[in-house]
Amino acid sequence: MPSISNPFADSTVHNDTLLHYLTLQGRLSNQEFGEAFQVIHDKRRRAAPPGSQAAPPKAADKRAAMRLYGQLGFGDYDAQHGLLRVHPPGVILLPAPTGFCGRRMLLTGARTRQLIEDISQQAAALDVEVEVSPQPNSNTHLLLPDRVVLTARGTAQTSYGLPKLKHLAAECRLQFCSDLVQPELMAFSTKLEAYGASLQPHNDELPDDWKQSWFNPQTLQWQEGIGDKSFSLVEFELTVYRRHCYLWQDNIPYAVDKSWGRYLVLSRAEAGAPKRVLLHSQSQELLAVPAATPLPELPARAATLLSGLAPEQCFIEYGGQIRRYNVYSAPGMYTLLYNKLPELLGQKIIEVQHLNCLPPSCYE
Repeated sequence: MPSISNPFADSTVHNDTLLHYLTLQGRLSNQEFGEAFQVIHDKRRRAAPPGSQAAPPKAADKRAAMRLYGQLGFGDYDAQHGLLRVHPPGVILLPAPTGFCGRRMLLTGARTRQLIEDISQQAAALDVEVEVSPQPNSNTHLLLPDRVVLTARGTAQTSYGLPKLKHLAAECRLQFCSDLVQPELMAFSTKLEAYGASLQPHNDELPDDWKQSWFNPQTLQWQEGIGDKSFSLVEFELTVYRRHCYLWQDNIPYAVDKSWGRYLVLSRAEAGAPKRVLLHSQSQELLAVPAATPLPELPARAATLLSGLAPEQCFIEYGGQIRRYNVYSAPGMYTLLYNKLPELLGQKIIEVQHLNCLPPSCYE
């Protein structure tokens, strides 16, 4: 069990507790993160009112939390080696709402109580607003840190308040990035066609004694069986922690990232044409991604950092089917998504007038 010293000593366990612990340690392995995650959950359940139903965390919750800590900019998650390394504290630019005169920046990286106090003091002196908000309710069980947004108002003559934010960052020793990193992340990410062309045949013997399942692009579900070796995505599973994905093409297996593999299969699902699965509402500024086909790492990080909020988990009815979706807040990003996603993922977004998001509790 991890050393539950300074960050966990308070009687009140708040949303930033796990990030404080990560900051103190510098990095956490899968096991260390999972143990700390469990300790905080246990403490919250003990402090919960009598009769409340707080379910114990699952292994999948811990893995999802580690990924989201990386995608929210708090650290770098190395899935291959099972490590989460904290980033230095910093601020990055957020897209500005239409008509807004000013600049908004998201606090990322390591966090301590003292840092938040220092930021609050400097913000008051510089006329910078500090907005602290929890992550969506559907993610409460993932113990994600609060979103902290710094806002400075101004006109073109005052560079829209950016000098105030830069001065605050210098005083609080925050790394300062005045560029929109979200489009850069999408530009830096590999493209689906290039990813498919880069795959190399897997020449070692496959673990045929492991459980096998294949991804059905029509239902977006995994089905037990070996799949079609002319073209299909197959997962070999020994345990919940030991899984390997392979893309079969012309009876040749290729080792593949699971997320990219699903989009490769979707790109040929409709008689060789793509099956479109991404929903977007321009009026709500929301992007809905089926939970069964999560975005690959860099596109997921770009989408998450559009708002600094983890995607909300909910159910949406579309095309006569009700599916679980990860819904990203994507303010002012319609043009970027419309232009980039076809090249990036082989997906043209489906524009809908309104996304009616129903909480998971309605179907669980």
